[in-house]
Amino acid sequence: MRKEVKISETTIKKLQAKADKMGVPLKVYMENTLTQHANGGVILKEAVDRLVYELKKDASYRYGWQANIAMSFQDNFRWFFEKRKEKMPASEHLHEISNNAAKYFLDLLIK
Repeated sequence: MRKEVKISETTIKKLQAKADKMGVPLKVYMENTLTQHANGGVILKEAVDRLVYELKKDASYRYGWQANIAMSFQDNFRWFFEKRKEKMPASEHLHEISNNAAKYFLDLLIK
């Protein structure tokens, strides 16, 4: 059950300043602040919300994630065949496929 809480203008200005310092909208800051654990820890939802926000906001940050996910895919493709002591098939399109897969994953994550 949600409880309606009145917040003074002064408090709102202070909260806005903190949100600005973190580089997030006030709404995101408030949602994260209100749902933190009593011990000050951040729960998973807040961490994922912040990640999604940053991935949407910063194209170069998103590209870094995409590249790391794509390389993980390529490494696992190679290890799959090494483990079985089989010759890896020609993979002329592996780079493009792995990048498309990583981009698709990120698109679904931030949807």
